[in-house]
Amino acid sequence: MSNRKRKSLMERDGGDCMVCGCPLRLPGKPKKDFPKNCKAATVHHEIGIAAGGTHSIDNLCLVCVQCHAEIHKEEVDRLIKDKKNLIRVVKEQNKFLTELKQD
Repeated sequence: MSNRKRKSLMERDGGDCMVCGCPLRLPGKPKKDFPKNCKAATVHHEIGIAAGGTHSIDNLCLVCVQCHAEIHKEEVDRLIKDKKNLIRVVKEQNKFLTELKQD
């Protein structure tokens, strides 16, 4: 992602993490140029590329590295839960079909 797009995001999002509100610093800039409590900024795609999202600035937001990890952890947890539910439903349907054939 270009530095220009990151700077545009910093301006639009006010320079703070969109999740926890901590002040952010852009990668590649010396830490000494920022207040001590600044965290490294990462770009998050609100709709992931794999899900059809784009690199458009409307689909992006700046978050700190800690919040970005949590966002994706929650997404992974949700996917696992959804897959487990799907497996449960398929097993129930298979059981029902097997019982139906026996009648």
